[in-house]
Amino acid sequence: MPEQPNVLVVDDNALVRRMLSKALESEGYAVTSASNGLEALERVSEQQFEAVVSDMDMPEMDGLTLIGEVRKLNVDLPVIVVSGNDQLDVVIEAMKRGASDYILKDQDAQTTAVLAVQKAREKYRLAVQNRLLTEELRKRNEELEALNQENTRLVHRLSRFNEDLQEKVAEATEEIRARLTETRALNRVASAISSVMDVEPLLRLIMDAGREVMEADACSLMLFDDAAQQLYSPGETGEGSRVKIGEGIAGWVAKTGEPLRIDDAYNDPRFDPASETDGDFRTKSVLSVPLKIQTEVRGVLQVAKGADKPLFLEKDLDTLVSFSHHAAIAIENARLYEETKRQAEELRGSMERVRWLQLQRDKLGKYVPKSVIEDIERNREQALAATTRTVECTILFADIEGFTRISESSEPTTLVRMLNRYHSVTHEVIEGNNGVLDKYMGDGTMAIF
Repeated sequence: MPEQPNVLVVDDNALVRRMLSKALESEGYAVTSASNGLEALERVSEQQFEAVVSDMDMPEMDGLTLIGEVRKLNVDLPVIVVSGNDQLDVVIEAMKRGASDYILKDQDAQTTAVLAVQKAREKYRLAVQNRLLTEELRKRNEELEALNQENTRLVHRLSRFNEDLQEKVAEATEEIRARLTETRALNRVASAISSVMDVEPLLRLIMDAGREVMEADACSLMLFDDAAQQLYSPGETGEGSRVKIGEGIAGWVAKTGEPLRIDDAYNDPRFDPASETDGDFRTKSVLSVPLKIQTEVRGVLQVAKGADKPLFLEKDLDTLVSFSHHAAIAIENARLYEETKRQAEELRGSMERVRWLQLQRDKLGKYVPKSVIEDIERNREQALAATTRTVECTILFADIEGFTRISESSEPTTLVRMLNRYHSVTHEVIEGNNGVLDKYMGDGTMAIF
């Protein structure tokens, strides 16, 4: 808005226009004049004014019409009517049309018009400010409303995100809890099966534990027979107890070395319906995993569920694979334990035989020259490999008659001296006749001739 307020003066009387213009200019207003309503309306559409001072009775467009047209262009622009018509109904009509003031053309018209313009101008400024503030407030309200709607959307999205997050957290928590339960069960089972060293009880324990951990209806275990290139069920005989590598589900797993999950066994060509031995049970979901030591397949572990239970999931397959590692190691340890035990038994037998031979050698040394024994030891292998021959010999058993009665009535020292003397004499007699003294047994003597 210009610094010098601009006022439009409209009157078909040139003298009145000049008088009003001069009075307003003396108060510092910039004045634009028009001789009729049409000209005034054109000026209002082209320039900014803070007030319009208009006559009522003018050609082409009167003052009442001008009031309405001006308000169409600027509803806040005040129109002050200056007229010689003092009829009340005309004044009322002008005010109804939107005139801000009505001044009679008398001797004080100039002064009154200046005061009316000052008053109207202040009102106009307030109206413009109010409209600007109202518009600003409307825009701010619209922005706030938009922000509120955006906040509402964000809150809604945040609420949905929070609900989704809570649901995912709950699912993850349940998954972790289930995994923890499985891990504890696996650790417990691994500890149990690791403590069993006998193969047959261990295999039964593995199958029972596999059924428990996997919540399965059935669990089977087959070991690999390298010589026959077959899988066999330990402790079972007859049809179905052996499977060729590559045949059936277990045979496929043994051949590929890969774990397998089947959701519908009867729709899988690898499944053999003849393997269903229980007429009341129908296999639905199957997990089958190899028992491996490093990269070598040693067997296959398999679990199954009926149609009345939920299907195995991929995570269940991972659990069974973990379980199979423990099982394979336990089976290998048990096998190594049995092999070590067998070798220990063989070694113990060998050591006992060596000790017996040592005793026999020591005993033989009493009666056979040392050179002969050494020659036998040097040529033991040849002697063992040599052909056998039959030799006739005589065995002498001799004892003292009535020795029991004598021992009961004699002092121990006396009895010992008597036996030593007796055995010395006996030894001399036997050697003198080319005999070999075998052993002493109390008062008894055994010799070979």
